Amino acid sequence: MSAIPAVGTIIAVQISARGQAWSPLALTLAVTNACLAAGSMVINDWFDAESDRINKPDRPIPSGQISRAHALWFAIALFAASFVGSLLVSPLIGLYAGLVIVLSTAYSMILKRYLFVNNALVAAITCYPLFSAGLLTQNLDWLVIPIAATFIFIFGREILKDAEDIEGDRQYGVVSVANKWGMSAAVYSGVILLNLALVVAAGQYLRRINDAWFLIVLGPALLADLVVAYRLVRDMSKRNLLRSLDASAVALLWGSLAFVVGLR
Repeated sequence: MSAIPAVGTIIAVQISARGQAWSPLALTLAVTNACLAAGSMVINDWFDAESDRINKPDRPIPSGQISRAHALWFAIALFAASFVGSLLVSPLIGLYAGLVIVLSTAYSMILKRYLFVNNALVAAITCYPLFSAGLLTQNLDWLVIPIAATFIFIFGREILKDAEDIEGDRQYGVVSVANKWGMSAAVYSGVILLNLALVVAAGQYLRRINDAWFLIVLGPALLADLVVAYRLVRDMSKRNLLRSLDASAVALLWGSLAFVVGLR
């Protein structure tokens, strides 16, 4: 999954400054953003070691494949690499990378326990690669729609992911839509947000940043999300939820690639 932030960075640079996506600075930023995302995931797994014994016992830490100490040092190394790499790209980007590290740690430590704050924070951190690309190219304006669509999509996906972890979350005091209002509320709100994100993405065409080819390529992602929504509404089992989350990740990547098609 940490490859997605790297791809997102390259895509965002291409949108905001065509032809610069493979420049040394853009590639360095892509690698540092991948390290930052990986570090965030590892530190989250470190804090979630106990709840994952219930929710996801096959993960490296609860299954005993990796010790908590090794995971912590790995997270620190990834964060350090991302911070130093970001500073080399730009002092301002380095500052924001440091903020993301602090917020990622705060999320894993305590903020994930608060309803909607957890989902919004994960969505905002996920948007960071696009935001940092806009800082690099000094053209954030062309990335407003991609950032908004990504935020809404990830917000909805996180609501669905929380529904997957409902048993462990209840035991460890994490408040989510699923354990507060039930699985149906989580599924309906999650799938509505996933599809709303792709509708918002169409604003890139309305702003005349992309031509009609963008809408044509975006179509399969919207269709995939509609299929995911239909299947989830009919079957809210944990097994189907896992499959739907995998499908939504593919839809996210496809929708992201659509933004580079038909740039005017």
